[in-house]
Amino acid sequence: MAFCKILPHPADLKIKLRGKSWQELIVRSAQCFSFLILDSEDFNSCLTQKKIKIRLKGKDRKEQLVNFLNDLIFIFDTSRLLPRKGEVVSGVFKGEFFRVEESEIKKRIKSATFYELQVKERKKQIEAEVVFDV
Repeated sequence: MAFCKILPHPADLKIKLRGKSWQELIVRSAQCFSFLILDSEDFNSCLTQKKIKIRLKGKDRKEQLVNFLNDLIFIFDTSRLLPRKGEVVSGVFKGEFFRVEESEIKKRIKSATFYELQVKERKKQIEAEVVFDV
């Protein structure tokens, strides 16, 4: 995934995300999350099982991103649902989720952390680096 790059980290999982806007970065973080769990980009053909809305909550973009990713982790841990695609409208991620079988899971992620968290706004894009506890 060109917008999601795995970075070296001694103990956990660190990624770098890129998007043209904050909304696009959130959507791409959801797609990257699915990629990390499945170790595959081939989830767009999966059938949508459920539509879920997640409100972006937090006092700033860093907090919103970590809270959003932890919401995805909670949904995955409790329902085995991963985001296939989505959009952000008025601070709410509206996504289509698909169910994953236990045998398809390649990586376990415990939580998104604030450790080494970065969100940088550039002229034509926004970038974020996030570390996951695995």
